[in-house]
Amino acid sequence: MTMKLILTLDGIDKYYGKIPEVFEHPNNYEEYEWDEEVNDYLETNFVDFAYKRWNSLLDCGDVDYYNVDQCKKIIPIMTEEIKKVKNNKVENMYNKLIEFSKRAIELNTGIIIEM
Repeated sequence: MTMKLILTLDGIDKYYGKIPEVFEHPNNYEEYEWDEEVNDYLETNFVDFAYKRWNSLLDCGDVDYYNVDQCKKIIPIMTEEIKKVKNNKVENMYNKLIEFSKRAIELNTGIIIEM
C-alpha cells in the first residue's frame, strides 16, 4: 500500500509492462505509504473511480503506473474528489496523490501505486 513518485527514469532499464522497475534504484523515487484503513476505503471508493476516469487497472494486490498524461487528469479530478472525503487519512493520501502528480508532470516521469 504505497505510492512512488518517480524522480527520474535515468538508469531504469527494466519494465513490467508499462511499469518501471524502480526497486533496484532507491534514489530514483520518493515513497508514501498508507495503512489498511485507507486501503479499504480505496478498494471501495477509488478503484472503479480511477478505472472510469483515467483507465487505471488498479485493484487490491495490483500495481499500476500513471504517466504524465494520466497525472494531468488526476489533479483536477482529485482536487474535487478530496472535498467529499470525511476521513483524514484518506484526505492525506489524496493530497499526496495530487502533490506527486504535480511533481511527476514537472519531472516528466510518473507515479506507481501499489495496493
